[in-house]
Parts: sequence; C-alpha cells; structure tokens
Amino acid sequence: MGWVKTIDEYYSGANKGEQVASVKLILDSVIDELSKDPTRKFTQATTGFLKTWWEAQNNNTKETVKKLVKNKQIEFVNGGWVDNDEGCPNFDDIINNMMIGHEFIKETFGVAPRIAWNLDVFGHTDASARLFSQMGMEALFFSRLDQSEKNERIGKRSMNFLWRPSSGNFGN
Repeated sequence: MGWVKTIDEYYSGANKGEQVASVKLILDSVIDELSKDPTRKFTQATTGFLKTWWEAQNNNTKETVKKLVKNKQIEFVNGGWVDNDEGCPNFDDIINNMMIGHEFIKETFGVAPRIAWNLDVFGHTDASARLFSQMGMEALFFSRLDQSEKNERIGKRSMNFLWRPSSGNFGN
C-alpha cells in the first residue's frame, strides 16, 4: 500500500510529483460508472485501500456497493489486505494478509474470493499456490514467468495449466 508514496498519499492523490495516483478517486468514479450501466464490471484485488474508502462512505453509497457486489458488477479476486509479495515473505505473513482481507470482504459483502490474483509480484512459489488452494481459491492468475518457460509454453500452446503444488492431494 505504500510503495513509492505513503498510504495516505496514494489514497488521497497527494504528492503528484512522485507519482500520480488517487485510490479514492478511482473507487468513487468506478462506483459512479457501475451504477449508471449494469453491463459494466470491476475487479477489486486488495482490501486495504478499499476498507479505508468504505469507512468514509455514507449508508446510501454502502448499499449501492453491496448491490453492485450482489449483481456481480464488482468481483473480488485474491482479497488480501495487500498484494502478496516481498511484503509477505513467509507462511504466517501470507496467511495473515489473506485472512485480514478475506474477513473484511466476508463480513462486509457476504462473499469470498475464488480466484487468486498475483499480477505484480516478483516471483511465485508452489507454496503460494498451495496456500491459495487451501484457502478455497479455484484458480491462480499471475504475470511473471521465466522467459524460457514462457517461450516453451507459448510454443506448446500450454499457457493455461494445472499447477499441482507440493503434492497430489488437491483433488481434480
């Protein structure tokens, strides 16, 4: 949540000289646009900023967001407090990060993420895949893959694959 700027700067959009970003404005505009068009959809991957935004909303906005979630216009993927990377280097940190985020989503919206989503991390381990599976995730999407493996998978048309982490006890 505080990579280049502070958490508050990312949320509010302050310190534009460092990086232009305002999570508050993104969430405000997304909710407004989703409310105008029921065919639009939005995917939210982390909960840290979302909870900050949520706590500042009035009851009407909260009801609107709950309706958008119910209508599947907003979907939660991953659902950790933050993205799972070097900030969560061990099992306990990964589990706690996901638990805090998932509890907020479940208590607030009555749903649970089903898709693990690691699009901006610096590597992946079979441990993460195993933990996500044990957390009830049905799929894992990630972006960084060793270039030689990526080239081989593209050549074999096998970019989609079943990752069986650590053991064969994860069902079919």
